[in-house]
Amino acid sequence: MGCTARKDTLASGLYGIWVTGDNYDYADTEALEQVLNCVRGLDGAMYTPESCRAVEKAIAEAEKLLLERPTAERQEEIEACIQKLSEAVKGLKTSTEPDRAKLEEELKKAKEEALKAQEELASLQKALEAELEKAKKDILSMQTELDRVKKAPVLRKGDTVEVQGVKYCVTDEAKKQMEACGPAGRNETELTVADSIQVKGTTYQVTFISANAFQNCKKLTALTVGKYVNEIGTQAFFKCKKLQSLVWKGTKAPKIGSRAFTGIRKNCKVTVPKKMAKKELQKLKKGMKSAGKKLVYKKK
Repeated sequence: MGCTARKDTLASGLYGIWVTGDNYDYADTEALEQVLNCVRGLDGAMYTPESCRAVEKAIAEAEKLLLERPTAERQEEIEACIQKLSEAVKGLKTSTEPDRAKLEEELKKAKEEALKAQEELASLQKALEAELEKAKKDILSMQTELDRVKKAPVLRKGDTVEVQGVKYCVTDEAKKQMEACGPAGRNETELTVADSIQVKGTTYQVTFISANAFQNCKKLTALTVGKYVNEIGTQAFFKCKKLQSLVWKGTKAPKIGSRAFTGIRKNCKVTVPKKMAKKELQKLKKGMKSAGKKLVYKKK
């Protein structure tokens, strides 16, 4: 189907071609050939693929009949082909003609999708409102806490705080320094003297362990000393009989007071950083002398 002849004009003329043909006693195929030429001239792009297939089928049957060179006895077949071609042309549907059933199905589907989207939107909106309400409450809570912190008094020298089983006391407000002054309770088995403590937005370095701070902590078995501790007071760990593991985090040996570690396990394992210089290790050993000569030192 190659030219742009319109199917309505063509269909009305096909019958005329057929009935005005010459004498059919001679199996005249001229009318069929004229009809075929006209039908072939239709522009298939203008019509729906389904309706075009019916025309193409009718064309194929007519062409096959012509190739067989029909005799006069088959004149009725020629007439039937012409009729079939005419009906096929009449049945052509332009591609712009609406397919009602298809459109209704698409409309139904679109409505269902719109309803589903609306439900999802409502659900999402509800979830967002809940999240917003929660966020408002969180902000209010944080603001209340911030106001409380702002109104709270600043730590002064001598003020104490407890962190992870250890009591700390402010020793220098200006330098932001603290000392470890004892355990929060007497049942602790493992304690860590922190590097630093953060209180109310301010960071304090722990530089000292006070005298007698952990004396007679009979259940203490393991101790870690923070890296900023530069001095340990007299009898700080006196008679901590079960203390068998001691870890130093600093690379410099602190000043150790008299009998600070007297009475701990004789074979206590002392672990120091790999980067601790030999001179500092010797200084540490000298300070730990009161703990006995059987201490085991190891770098890690």
